[in-house]
Amino acid sequence: FVLTSLIFMIIAPGFVRFNNMMNIIRQITVLFIVGTGLTYVLIAGEIDLSIGLVTGMVGVFVAGVLSKGGGTFAAVITGILIGCTCGLVNAFIVNNMRIPSFIGTLAVGTIARGICYFYTKGSPVFGGMGESFLWFAQGYIWKIPVPAFLIGGLFLIAFYHLNQRSEERRVGKECRSRWSPYH
Repeated sequence: FVLTSLIFMIIAPGFVRFNNMMNIIRQITVLFIVGTGLTYVLIAGEIDLSIGLVTGMVGVFVAGVLSKGGGTFAAVITGILIGCTCGLVNAFIVNNMRIPSFIGTLAVGTIARGICYFYTKGSPVFGGMGESFLWFAQGYIWKIPVPAFLIGGLFLIAFYHLNQRSEERRVGKECRSRWSPYH
């Protein structure tokens, strides 16, 4: 990211404008949230191939709740519950059934895609996005986009959790020692 930013600063001098930086932050919010969760999976020495498809399924169901008149709270809770349920299914498949994460999460991702097609019948889901829901993606606090605060808060939580908790350090060391003779 830093190298890419430096290249664009040289090529396009207007790249570093405040509005452009805030636009970039707004656009990477979903990737940052997903990447933070995937960080924990990778530290544990596993991989999750379902993450993009599950994220898409969460988006479809959140849009479905909103388009049917559900409020922001119901939509957010629906998204969290679907994401957590898929995560628990992945964990069960990998830990209890002893199926390698590569295969198990690929299967969950394929199922998530099928559920999306079944739910939407192949048609887009749109409409009903209330102002309170749109505020999370398009709103501002002190001229700074709300997604910047979401990213900052999540970063601080993950940074503390990964650096201050002995369990995560132990899990990371066990996984590194399992895969590398140098740790």
